[in-house]
Amino acid sequence: MNLENFQGLEYVTVLDIPTKKIGSHEVLAIDHGDIEKAVAKEILKLGIRFRGKEVRFLRKVLGLSLEKFAAKIHLTSGAIQRWEKKENESISPVNEIVLRAFFCDQFQIPMPLHFSEFVGIEEYKNIELKIDTAA
Repeated sequence: MNLENFQGLEYVTVLDIPTKKIGSHEVLAIDHGDIEKAVAKEILKLGIRFRGKEVRFLRKVLGLSLEKFAAKIHLTSGAIQRWEKKENESISPVNEIVLRAFFCDQFQIPMPLHFSEFVGIEEYKNIELKIDTAA
């Protein structure tokens, strides 16, 4: 099974997801949360520029409410909500640096080595991700 536009991220396609039959229905054979975490890590590794939809996706993968997320990065929940509502608008570079540092830490992804890499790339190239079920 393939999932295109995964979680509203138009550039993400998850390929070859194993499925199993339950009755007459075909369902995922792996946890949806594991797929979300793999996609989140790939977004961070590739340095995708954060828009509102990436912020919301990454926050939700971590299981954080607006209030808890805002408290962790010392902002108001209203600020986070404004970013997320403008889902196709890029986050300001200063805020993206804070967010990238936070998310890299939470997902245990190495931080960019150079300051210029803290703000992601504007081009949303297609990500085709195969989930390794052997891990």
